Amino acid sequence: MNTFSLNLADPIRDAISRIRFAPHSNNLLISSWDSSLRLYDVDSSKLRMEAPGEAELLDCCFENERVCFSAASDGSVNRFLLLDCCSTWVDSLVKCYFINSPATLH
Repeated sequence: MNTFSLNLADPIRDAISRIRFAPHSNNLLISSWDSSLRLYDVDSSKLRMEAPGEAELLDCCFENERVCFSAASDGSVNRFLLLDCCSTWVDSLVKCYFINSPATLH
């Protein structure tokens, strides 16, 4: 069995809730209970982006190579748009609607 170990220069400070690889690159997206979303370049083992949040992160996913999402324990879902080759991120809150309820999360 082949194994691969990734030694991260900036280790995660709490439990990891989700790990996702980008669809077509060696970028690794990690959400964790320390409220941060991180993007690592696996080839260089370098942290490319860290986006601190206000609540523990429960999940994360890629939409494509340039867009990802995180979901937090406070009910918020954030969308991250990757700009300038993994160095700059802009985030926005995604409004969530519950089925059978008129309430909207802000």
